[in-house]
Amino acid sequence: MADDPAALVQHHDTGAPDVDGDRCVHGLCPIAQCRACVASCPQTAILLDDDGLSIDTSSCDSCGLCLAVCPQQAIALGRMSAPPVHDRDEISTAYMACDRVAMPGSKGNVPCLNAISTSLLARLHRSGVRRLAIAHEECRHCSRNAKPNLRDRVSDLARLLSDRELEQMTVLRLEAKTWRRDIEEAAKPNRRALFRAVLGRVTPVASASPPEMAGGVITAGALLDARSSATLAESTPEIEQATCTACGACVEICPHAAIASAGEGPDEHLPAYVIDATACTGCGLCINACDVGAVTLVPWGRAHPPPVKLARGRCRGCGANYLYVPDGPVAADLCRICAATHHRKNLFQVLS
Repeated sequence: MADDPAALVQHHDTGAPDVDGDRCVHGLCPIAQCRACVASCPQTAILLDDDGLSIDTSSCDSCGLCLAVCPQQAIALGRMSAPPVHDRDEISTAYMACDRVAMPGSKGNVPCLNAISTSLLARLHRSGVRRLAIAHEECRHCSRNAKPNLRDRVSDLARLLSDRELEQMTVLRLEAKTWRRDIEEAAKPNRRALFRAVLGRVTPVASASPPEMAGGVITAGALLDARSSATLAESTPEIEQATCTACGACVEICPHAAIASAGEGPDEHLPAYVIDATACTGCGLCINACDVGAVTLVPWGRAHPPPVKLARGRCRGCGANYLYVPDGPVAADLCRICAATHHRKNLFQVLS
């Protein structure tokens, strides 16, 4: 069959994606700069302007690519459901196929395999899945053949698993006919499997969506086991101590406490900013909130970088207690507000 670009993408009247305004960074922060969904849409159906984020439903073909790139998991598509999971050669296997192989709404169908996120792969791994059985037609001329794609996300998952010394997940590409046959065979009652289960030698496959994770914004790094021993994270917030004014804006705005404050109580002696990059979604809100440009996001940085140690000071100008970074831009005797408003000059003007 000739590669007809128009034939490789099917348009279905299944409804456009829904955006959760309580999760989307543009609902959390008016100055958010994230444009991941806009950049990913092959139909240019997602629009971002001064009025906010909107979707042109007449252009959207429900491909789902925006789901996989949204750092906040704020986009939902009715067609994206948990894949069927069956044993294949005694390996727990999740089945997924694109529109060209599986009919929309059928078991294992996803609009496009590139709509599968690293977080979804991590959920499957957490539930016991160790193999992904996929089927798709020619992708070269399809408008949905975007980067990053499923192969990139499988590689990202493999990197996280390797870092934590966890069992890898493999990918098995099947011909469309074989994929459909496997799905049909798995749906039939299996007498041998039934007897084995009754005898207690088979552990039922866990749900692909753990109940305790349902509805939450959970990164792949937070979903996987051995989180505390991780040394790598997909995205790591780093704070430049020579620039940081310890204003706390990054701590306040982070929706997942990837950047948190510690030791601020009256009995604590070592205040600090603590970073758990396994919880970082890469949304960029910390960067948007920092008015001195002290925060950056480093791809594949340290999962648990050293804390940014702070010190306590008492401003001789306004008398307020405040935190500052030793050797940073804020002095030990003048808070950043008084320093920014030229306290000495203003005091002289008042006295004179």
